[in-house]
Amino acid sequence: AELLGRTGNREAQPHLLAALRSKRLLSDDPRAVVALGLVGDSRSVPLLKSYLISKNAELRGLAALGLGRIGDKKARPVLLRMLTKEKNPKARSYAQKGCQRLDEKHKS
Repeated sequence: AELLGRTGNREAQPHLLAALRSKRLLSDDPRAVVALGLVGDSRSVPLLKSYLISKNAELRGLAALGLGRIGDKKARPVLLRMLTKEKNPKARSYAQKGCQRLDEKHKS
């Protein structure tokens, strides 16, 4: 999954989403979350947002980073909320990086 993401090929995104939804990939596999962020397709935003409420702090953080990589402006409020509410320092750090990446994508 992560290898598909690292290609940056947006054609991989529907296959990753389908695999996650059909449980061919473990839905709690951090590599799958990383792959969705690396592909950078906005169709992944709803699924990545759903990981922000995971019990797994690593998944929450990686989802936040992925949302920043994708650059969808609608992700900003949830990332900012995560910065103030997230208790896990590593997940909060990923949320901060996600905000930074989002800002970089929207600099004029």
